[in-house]
Amino acid sequence: MTQARRIAIQPIAEATFGPFGRVVGHVTARPPDAAGDGWACWYPVGELRDAAPLLIGLVRTDPRPLQVEALERHDDREEWVYALDQPVVQVVALSAPGQPDRPDAASVAAFLLRPGQGVVVERGIWHSAGLPAGQRSVYYGFVLGPARPDAPPPTNPWIPFAGGECIILEFPPGSPKQ
Repeated sequence: MTQARRIAIQPIAEATFGPFGRVVGHVTARPPDAAGDGWACWYPVGELRDAAPLLIGLVRTDPRPLQVEALERHDDREEWVYALDQPVVQVVALSAPGQPDRPDAASVAAFLLRPGQGVVVERGIWHSAGLPAGQRSVYYGFVLGPARPDAPPPTNPWIPFAGGECIILEFPPGSPKQ
């Protein structure tokens, strides 16, 4: 039988996301760097440390149970994940002690990215595809550097947790999902 572990979904913050990468996104604590009639721009809000060209992707994520059983990682590049117009839950984890090729269920953290918020997932950090925070399909974007030419292509990038655990994600009581 698969063992289940419950994890609280938390708001994104530099202090709690720090072990997995960097927080980037909408900056309300400072005035915009440029503005005009009906628009404001904050630039830069973060950086990827990979060489160009950078690849831009879009993901549609459909409502489903808030749980994960396997994660992927990119050992050779960072990935910027950002919420577009709806909240997205992003799951991250470190490698299992003594099993660097498997995600560690004990290190899993889940973060709520609100529209305009994003994270840069560091090289080698395990992560899931984003999950919708509500009951409808949402789109989110990502930017990823190209794979290194000498990086072996993974045969299956989705690797189950060491021990075969299932992570069940929960919003803390009283916390807003949207």
